[in-house]
Amino acid sequence: MSLAESHQSIRVFAMPVPACSYDRSWPGVVETLQKRINDKTGLDIRFQFIEVFSENFFSFPDVVKGFQENRYEAPLVLLGNEVIQSGGKLSEKKIKEFLINQNTHNT
Repeated sequence: MSLAESHQSIRVFAMPVPACSYDRSWPGVVETLQKRINDKTGLDIRFQFIEVFSENFFSFPDVVKGFQENRYEAPLVLLGNEVIQSGGKLSEKKIKEFLINQNTHNT
């Protein structure tokens, strides 16, 4: 089964930050990232933005624990339970390479 057929989504956990426009907000950035990566890879992967400390954030107890234990930093990017990126600047290149690698191994 390919990555696209598995119906998994990339989850991006980031801190709440006020933005002057939607395009510069975390939800806007994640939406743009999804479109760019899907266009470049030919995959159809869903991306989901989850604000750290929101109600939805606490639906992921392993992630909460990882933040509490300082194992994770925002932005945290996960596919399932696998960490693609923790901390630093959100990297389209890292995410794209990870997805291509996963798709190659799962076909």
